[in-house]
Amino acid sequence: MDAAGQTARAVTFHEIEVWAGTRLPRSAYAYRAWWSNNSGNDSNVSKPWELAGFIATDVDMAMRSLFLRRPSVAPPRPRHPLRGVLKGTIQLTPPGPV
Repeated sequence: MDAAGQTARAVTFHEIEVWAGTRLPRSAYAYRAWWSNNSGNDSNVSKPWELAGFIATDVDMAMRSLFLRRPSVAPPRPRHPLRGVLKGTIQLTPPGPV
């Protein structure tokens, strides 16, 4: 699977079989839960897209297709431009004799 720059891609079960070089088990065609993104299941077929940063979504059992999507990650909040502008200009001294 070419993952460069893609955030989502529609794929068929057949395409996944071609990528994996093996047929999917019967359970992949019978049970939607087989496509869950549970790393604990026995699906070695999901490893290639998981390693590429994708998760399986929108599984259509009748059409034998699904979407592989990259989970969205919120961008980091930008720092305020004045943050740290006074750094080092004020010194606090503990109370006590002067």
